[in-house]
Amino acid sequence: SLWQQAGRAGRREQKALSIYVAFDGALDQYFMKNPEKLFEAPIEHASVDYQNPMLLEQQVACACYEHPLLVEGEVTDVDYFGSTVCQAVLELQKRGLLGRSPDCPGDLRWFYIGGGRKPPAGLVNLRAIDETVWTVLNDVTGEVVEEIEESKAFFQIYEGAVYMQQGKKFLVTAMDMSRRIARVRRADLKYYTSIRRHTDISVTGGHSAYPDRAILPAGDGAGSAIVPYGSSAQLDHARHANRFVGFMKVWHATGQVFDSVDLSLPNVEYDTICTWVRIPDKARALVEQEKREVRAGIHAAAHALLNVLPLYLMCNAQDAGVECVNESETRWRPERLLIYDRQPGGTGISAQAQPLFGNVLRAALELVKQCPCEEESGCPACVQHGDCPQYNAVLDKKAALIVLESVIEAEGQYLSLQQTHRRQQGPPGGFTGGPGAGAGAGCCHGCK
Repeated sequence: SLWQQAGRAGRREQKALSIYVAFDGALDQYFMKNPEKLFEAPIEHASVDYQNPMLLEQQVACACYEHPLLVEGEVTDVDYFGSTVCQAVLELQKRGLLGRSPDCPGDLRWFYIGGGRKPPAGLVNLRAIDETVWTVLNDVTGEVVEEIEESKAFFQIYEGAVYMQQGKKFLVTAMDMSRRIARVRRADLKYYTSIRRHTDISVTGGHSAYPDRAILPAGDGAGSAIVPYGSSAQLDHARHANRFVGFMKVWHATGQVFDSVDLSLPNVEYDTICTWVRIPDKARALVEQEKREVRAGIHAAAHALLNVLPLYLMCNAQDAGVECVNESETRWRPERLLIYDRQPGGTGISAQAQPLFGNVLRAALELVKQCPCEEESGCPACVQHGDCPQYNAVLDKKAALIVLESVIEAEGQYLSLQQTHRRQQGPPGGFTGGPGAGAGAGCCHGCK
């Protein structure tokens, strides 16, 4: 946080000066053009998702080790852990970590029965969500260099990869897939490697990922909170899949790719949470009328959303992602703007972004409009993104403007219809109401 870093200089209650030096990234340039968005904005809302199933299962196991857990009856522990604790208990029972007393069938409490005398807290990784990790091993000294979550491992380690750790450069020489060990050795190389991958996000839906709620950034007083514009944004479960196809070798000095190597690695898949809005048919018609590529406009618009998301939520490129287009693919894709959590089980980013999706759309449009660049594919200050898995291919800045304007117009029409419907008939059956409560009640936004 900017304020947290600036506050370090004033801890002794003396006068201090903090200087903000902007880079060429989209968010920095947005603040340069709109300084009030930085200095008058409320403090960011940190995302802590206690309903993430992977985190919850670890916490429940630790809790049961200290005291039996009760999830049935009039007075239970559900109030402390949330309604999803029952599913977590069943998963832990399947793994042989929780059980009930065999001597007292009427006792509904759950006890920790995991083997060993050591408490389960010692097995919980405080730096990562994923329980399964890869070990990076120095092949010369035998020392452990680092442990990496399995869901992130193949982004950094694969045979032939240049691996960086605390400023030291290593070359990955071998991968033991069965034991999850990557062997490395120190190397003085003039190039770096970059993974090539294809990412798919499948909206599985089926039921609400979270109860209807609006999680807004905290603020002091009514004037400091962000007021959501409202939108038809839905919150759904999703399946994230990464397919790793190869890597490139790039010279440090020139940034030139001098070699491309194919890879054969297993796909990495996990369940997560996403929020999305449909792109109206009007956007496609207008983009094609300008003889531009629709998917390039959607890709660029999605990048713009990701670039302005930290305006409203405390997050970075490792926390949230969007759907990026591969220049060689020809398959059909749903026309939507989607933001998803880039951690297994979700981190709550999408849940917080849902009620603010209308705000994010307008900020993204403002960002793209204010950027003076004339390149068709935009620049890092508007629709390019440094963490794009397709290296900012298939982008069209002008098409992105059309897409964003069309979506905002459609969202305004949707909200007007909902307000008119509520005034005339009251809330329709099954519609929970409120900004960002999702589509599906008398509209066409339920299409995935």
